[in-house]
Amino acid sequence: MTDFIQQILEATYEAESPKAYFVWSSLAAVSAVVRNNVYLSKGGLYDLRPNIYVLLIGPSGVRKGLPVSLAKKLVKEVNNTRVISGVSSIEKIIEELAHAETKSDGTMVSDGTCLLVNDEFSTALLSNDMAQTYLTSLHDTIYHEDWTYQTKGGGKLTIKNPYITILGASNIVHLNDFLLAKSITGGFIARTFLVKADRPGKINPLVDDQDPLPIKALTDTLRQISKIKGKFEWSQNAKELFVQWYHELREKLLQNDFDDPTGSVNRIHDQALKVAMLLSLSRNNDLILHMQDMEEAIRLCTEFQSTINQVTAGSGLSSMAPQINYFLSDLIRAQGEPVEHKSIMRRHYGDFTTEELGKIVETMVSTGIVEVLHDPLRYKLSDKGRIEIGGLVK
Repeated sequence: MTDFIQQILEATYEAESPKAYFVWSSLAAVSAVVRNNVYLSKGGLYDLRPNIYVLLIGPSGVRKGLPVSLAKKLVKEVNNTRVISGVSSIEKIIEELAHAETKSDGTMVSDGTCLLVNDEFSTALLSNDMAQTYLTSLHDTIYHEDWTYQTKGGGKLTIKNPYITILGASNIVHLNDFLLAKSITGGFIARTFLVKADRPGKINPLVDDQDPLPIKALTDTLRQISKIKGKFEWSQNAKELFVQWYHELREKLLQNDFDDPTGSVNRIHDQALKVAMLLSLSRNNDLILHMQDMEEAIRLCTEFQSTINQVTAGSGLSSMAPQINYFLSDLIRAQGEPVEHKSIMRRHYGDFTTEELGKIVETMVSTGIVEVLHDPLRYKLSDKGRIEIGGLVK
């Protein structure tokens, strides 16, 4: 089976949009078409299904529109779920999900599945103080076989087996204006992947004719994914990695190592599992969480806390001193052995992003304190570093 995400990246290689935007838009497309047909059992207590909320964040001109529009087009071509775009009221969306829809090929969508998509998400929902609260509730498929909306004058509407995927774009200013205080601390942000880029992925004026996007080939692959059904199983090494990461992060939370007013850290484990399922689906149809899926999901999901801080507080980290301390402390404890990049990112979820760690490493390398090794990417203290700071960082 063709790797769908890699297929998207190859097809859009000449586009200026950041690569991360295409990756996450592809994941949203997979989420939308697979619907609620696959799941991962969480210890027999509940079934986790891979619907995700994704917002691409960046300034005007960073090229957010193409990844969103491409994902929307492909999902519409597969034609197995509702696609709701443009500007709507939450009441209208609920009404649409509560009624069956006959697709153009004669098939019927009778449950509450949809892709809610807009290239400026802050304008997607007409003003209603409860809209973000409703979307927060509808995200959690584990709690709802049916979801009921009833008003005094409007009657009763029931959404059967709700499964909503969101893909949108915005910038931090518009998103700050759009978000309500209760969305920040009440769970909407904790359920949403904020994918931030500050500049285009490349500079390309696109003046020469290129081959058109292979929409049919991309649609064919996505249609294959849409037909996968069943229960996910674990590979042993992926299970061991997840268990280790879960314990490390839960212990960090219990020790109150950082504040989490949005609740995003407390939810990140299930969020990572959703992404791992989507990555697995994009590569093959064996319904197994492989080590590659789990590693990549953890990497993708542990890069968002700094973006959440910027969205919820209006600015980024004011000082990198604590982050530098965390990084150097890891190298000191390694006693001269190289420490893998992915290990540092797993351990310090919420402390810094990959981009911020890159800045820290660049600074430390320029001073001669840290050495960088490759294949895989690793860091270690230099002889100078061991002499100068070996006993200074706790």
